[in-house]
Amino acid sequence: QMVQRRWNSPWGEVDGVYKRAQTILLIEVKYVQGSWWVDPVAKGQKKRLLKIFHEMVERFHQYEVLLWLMVVTPDGSIQVLTDYFGE
Repeated sequence: QMVQRRWNSPWGEVDGVYKRAQTILLIEVKYVQGSWWVDPVAKGQKKRLLKIFHEMVERFHQYEVLLWLMVVTPDGSIQVLTDYFGE
């Protein structure tokens, strides 16, 4: 169940927040022009997203909080990277 699109925090924005049972899922979506394995997230943005993730873990300590990256290529294929951020 989607809770919010484009959730804002002092550190930036996450494209989608979803909740199911005892899990909160933060989704960051990136569109790439070439191959999906080229790192689509800049170093500074990655740091901000991890700050958002840690904020959500603190705020919703009773839930499992996950941060996933979805990479969309020009041909429409989607890669879901569940361990991209290493949290």
